[in-house]
Amino acid sequence: MAASLSRTVSEVSGSLVSDSSNPVPPESLLEMETDQIKQLLEQTEHTCKFLEKEVNMFEKFIKRLDPKDMMVSNAAAAQLESRVLPAVGGGQRKKGRQRIGGPSVEKLLKLTLEQKCDIASRELDELREEVNKKCREKEKTLDNHRAMITECDFLLSELTKSSYEFQRDIIRTTNKQRGNVLTEKLFRYFEEYIKSRDSLVEKIGLKNSAMKVKRKKLMNQLKQKEESGEVRHEVDYDQLKIENKQLHERVDEKNTQLLELKLSAGKTMQTLNYYKTKVSGMSADSKRLDDEIAQRQELLSKIETESELVTIEKSRAEESNKGIHSRLDNYRVPEVMAYVSERASQYELMKTLHIWQRKVEIAEMTLRTHQQTWHQLTKRSLQYKTN
Repeated sequence: MAASLSRTVSEVSGSLVSDSSNPVPPESLLEMETDQIKQLLEQTEHTCKFLEKEVNMFEKFIKRLDPKDMMVSNAAAAQLESRVLPAVGGGQRKKGRQRIGGPSVEKLLKLTLEQKCDIASRELDELREEVNKKCREKEKTLDNHRAMITECDFLLSELTKSSYEFQRDIIRTTNKQRGNVLTEKLFRYFEEYIKSRDSLVEKIGLKNSAMKVKRKKLMNQLKQKEESGEVRHEVDYDQLKIENKQLHERVDEKNTQLLELKLSAGKTMQTLNYYKTKVSGMSADSKRLDDEIAQRQELLSKIETESELVTIEKSRAEESNKGIHSRLDNYRVPEVMAYVSERASQYELMKTLHIWQRKVEIAEMTLRTHQQTWHQLTKRSLQYKTN
């Protein structure tokens, strides 16, 4: 608005310098071409707009003048006219009056260029002051609305918190079968709530008192500065407002950057927690596999020991079997009782041989099973290490 006012004043000042009292005679209009007439019409319209702005500015200036000043101005104009009129001769008085009442008096009563510029500068200052006043009022209203919004947000958060605490402490602890609330518990809850509100009111009252003391101190400092001549002018306050606005913009920018960093940190923490969970799971799997491998190795060592023992027993049994076969080859038919005893001994030996062969088969089957298990564990450990 101030920029448009400055532009208007500059236009009016330009119109003050230009000469708008040079009418074009009708004879020359007949000699002009259409383009020249259009150009002249545009210039005339432009001059009329300038004069209209100038008249509006003078009207605003006159409305703000004191009536006493208006009376002094009218008296000066009348005195000037009375001085001009007697200067005309007796026979030419009527004709002189007509001439003075016409354009001569108007020409004498016109404002000078300096006066017009002074009026324009005064109007500019007045309008700037009005704009600054409006801006201050709007900023004050905006601050009030911001304070109301902050208060509403605080009240809303308090109501939400109170509702949550009531739901948590009273409603959720209600007997679901009977559906009633314990009276003593409800009274105790409201007593505690009222006490918390009283403490909050007391805290806010102390804060308000401290702010009043601070305000009083600042007002005293301002008064001392006014008395010592260190009062800041309007330009200083405007400069401080600009600096404050720039600092607020920087603070908002830093807050935005901080919010982005917090969001990034949150995402990073989520990723870190995910990988921590994954690492802990893999560590648990690794520990379980290590325990299983140790158990399998221990079992394998036992199986190998048993296999060695079985091999030794097998060799012994084979040697015994060979001895038995050699004895059978050198066998001579004994007597009947000796034959019967030998048959009984042979039966026992065959039974023992069958038992040991069965043990050998079982041991071999167990060995193959443990070997397969060992190969599977080895493959799984290799796959885990490669992953």
